Amino acid sequence: IALNEGELSAHTLSILQRVGATLGERSGTGPDDDPQMRAHRRRARQEGRAEGLRSGMAAMARHMLAQRGLKPPAGVPLDDPELDEAALLAIVDAAMDAEDQADLEVRLRTLRPPR
Repeated sequence: IALNEGELSAHTLSILQRVGATLGERSGTGPDDDPQMRAHRRRARQEGRAEGLRSGMAAMARHMLAQRGLKPPAGVPLDDPELDEAALLAIVDAAMDAEDQADLEVRLRTLRPPR
């Protein structure tokens, strides 16, 4: 069936996964024994960890700002995927050190793209 389907159905994929798992158990191998699958899983784990870290740091920055009664300056969206960990850490540091909203704006001026 799988060889005849132009696009594999959920049913066919399920069958192929069971066959692959059964053959792997018999031969003592698994998905990570395939170099391409191993590399794909490694990349996916790294991307997941990086996104998890970025998301956690963005949440920490939001929390820190809220606790201090501050708002993210316009042009510094915390959910922007372009903000890397260093930028998010700078926001957290600025939120901890800023005396008020105006001071936060000055401290984070370098994170905003020039107009």
